[in-house]
Amino acid sequence: MEVLTGILGIVIILGSIVFVHELGHFVVAKLSKMGVHEFAIGFGPPLISWVRKGTRYSLRAFPLGGYVRIAGMEPGEENEPNGFYTKGFIAKFATILAGATMNFILALVVFVVIGLAIGYYEPAERAVIQRVEPGMPAALAGLRAGDELVEVNGVHHPTSDEAVVALREGHGPARLVVRRDGRQFSRLILPDQITVPEVVGIDIVFRERRLIGVELQSHLARKGPGPSIAAGVKSLSYTFRFAIANIRYIASGKAKITQIGGPVAVMRMSYEVSKNAFTSKALFAEFLSTLAMLSVLIGFFNILPIPALDGGHLATIVVESLFRRITKKEFDRSKVAIVHAVGLMLLLAFIVIISVMNVGQWAGWIQTE
Repeated sequence: MEVLTGILGIVIILGSIVFVHELGHFVVAKLSKMGVHEFAIGFGPPLISWVRKGTRYSLRAFPLGGYVRIAGMEPGEENEPNGFYTKGFIAKFATILAGATMNFILALVVFVVIGLAIGYYEPAERAVIQRVEPGMPAALAGLRAGDELVEVNGVHHPTSDEAVVALREGHGPARLVVRRDGRQFSRLILPDQITVPEVVGIDIVFRERRLIGVELQSHLARKGPGPSIAAGVKSLSYTFRFAIANIRYIASGKAKITQIGGPVAVMRMSYEVSKNAFTSKALFAEFLSTLAMLSVLIGFFNILPIPALDGGHLATIVVESLFRRITKKEFDRSKVAIVHAVGLMLLLAFIVIISVMNVGQWAGWIQTE
């Protein structure tokens, strides 16, 4: 059952992201009076297809992608009536940008729905252990799920958040007073020093963290419309910064190729959060959060100024406009088509390499360190 639910989750997550992205292109193209030859979800042979008002709508065999075929965008079709290149700068730019914009709107809506329908985690008033990670200092010291930390490094009766801060900011061994079944006992535990990445502004910073290997209880608290919107905007802002920070980290050359995830990594992440998503509110919230996060990341990646991506087309539109204003000459789009074709081939080659690396890591063929 987990396998079927996981596969269904992949289809829902990627299908939703692709659908809203292509819907953005489609709607703005139609509003701009551009002809649209086809609106397709998936690739390969069509499973369902129909034509309405000159546009073919199709659901194709492989649902991991989609496209909107706008009139006039193919080489040699630039002067087609109601074609893409017969429209003004704003119409062209808005049509291309609409795909990623819809991904960001989808993410915001999902983040807000989580707050309204399920809730966001809030710290518990007592620091009660939810889970102990095997092999970590807390497990070796005999701590168990259900134990309450009534004192952490001198902080008496801490909330879960206060306990985390006290453990993180302490020095040397952590001094704990633990309550179990009405009895109290003390433990002196030396935390592990672990380097973890954090997003600070739009940078990834690696910091040392003191961890003993426990997860403390928290609870989901539903919010009203105002707080849910505020929480959604905050989550969207963080995800934007996360996307920018990762691109900067990769572009700086600091990232190893084994740290980069491609489409296979996206599908695996979708599968993992989906297989038990319907067994609890917490896991369903994680499923929705992953959908929103991936929608932002995919939308953001798509508007990078890389040939063959939406960002490459946006850059072309800007360059064409500037070229015509400065030189008063027509722009040679045949050369641009070559650049996009070469860019597409290089992008596909890169995706294949990353996908092979990802599969190799999970299969144990490739070491991550």
